[in-house]
Amino acid sequence: MNTAEQARLPRIGQLVRQSFAAMTARERARLIAMYGVIAGLHVAGFVILFVFVVPSHYKGLGVGVAVLAYTLGLRHAFDADHISAIDNSTRKVLGERQGTGQPRPFGFGFFFSLTWPSPGCPWRSASSSARSRP
Repeated sequence: MNTAEQARLPRIGQLVRQSFAAMTARERARLIAMYGVIAGLHVAGFVILFVFVVPSHYKGLGVGVAVLAYTLGLRHAFDADHISAIDNSTRKVLGERQGTGQPRPFGFGFFFSLTWPSPGCPWRSASSSARSRP
């Protein structure tokens, strides 16, 4: 680790502490719950992959394809159009709520990421069930 990285690490920790200090207890609880759901979904996805998919279907190819799909999905999450949609929505609602006493919007990115794959779920389920029928 070089000197620049060492100097940067305490700054990141300081920023996280300042961010948490600026939040109310309810906002901290919401943020921790969102991160918990995200971590749980990742764990569930990897468990499903390694326990059910790899042993019964793909033998070795499935792991490489799954890692590729996962990393491409992570890259896709940071596309400019996604970031701008979340940022614009957050700024609009934040401006509308300013001075009203309503809570700050914390979940736009979280719910955007959960709803993004939702339209494809019924199609994948229907396709899967249609393939399994004789």
